[in-house]
Amino acid sequence: MRYFYESNYQDFKRAQRLYWRSKVSRRVRLHFYLWGLLLAGLIVGGLSYPLPADSPLRLILMPIAVGCMAGGSVTALMRPWQLGRCYRALGGDPRNPKSIYLEVEDEVLVSGIEGKSEGRFMRGGIPSFSEDDEFLLLFVSPKRFLYIPKGRLPAEAIDELHVWLRLPVGAK
Repeated sequence: MRYFYESNYQDFKRAQRLYWRSKVSRRVRLHFYLWGLLLAGLIVGGLSYPLPADSPLRLILMPIAVGCMAGGSVTALMRPWQLGRCYRALGGDPRNPKSIYLEVEDEVLVSGIEGKSEGRFMRGGIPSFSEDDEFLLLFVSPKRFLYIPKGRLPAEAIDELHVWLRLPVGAK
C-alpha cells in the first residue's frame, strides 16, 4: 500500500540530530569539531601565555591556538547555515513542505517526491538503520539516509517497514 506524508525543514533538522546521535563515533566527531577545537585552542593558548613574548615556541603556539579557537567557533556558528544549504541542495524549500510517498513492494522499498523523483531500494541496498521515537533513518551509505517521520505515517506503515527491514538481505 502507498502511504503519503509531508516532510519539512524541521523534520530534516531533527533527522540530522538523530544521525549524529546514532553512533558514538559520529557523536565524538561532532563534539570534537564543535567544542574540541575551541578547547584545544584555549589550552594551547593558556600553556603558551607564560612564555616570554619573544620566545620562538610562543610565536609558533599562539597562531595555532588562535586557529583552533577560530575553527571551533566558526564551525559552531556556521552549522545552521550549512544545514539550510544542504536541505536546499537536496531539492527542499525551507518554507514549503514536500509531499512524499512510501511503498513496500515485496523486497523493494519505493520512496519518492510527488511529481519530481522516485527511488527504489532493494533490501540489500539498506545496510543499516537507526530509529528513535520520532524518526526512522534508512542508511543507503554510511553518510546518506532516507528519513521517515514516524508520527506522520500510520502505525501499519511503520510495522510494514519493520517487517521489511527484518528480511534477510537478498530475500525474495
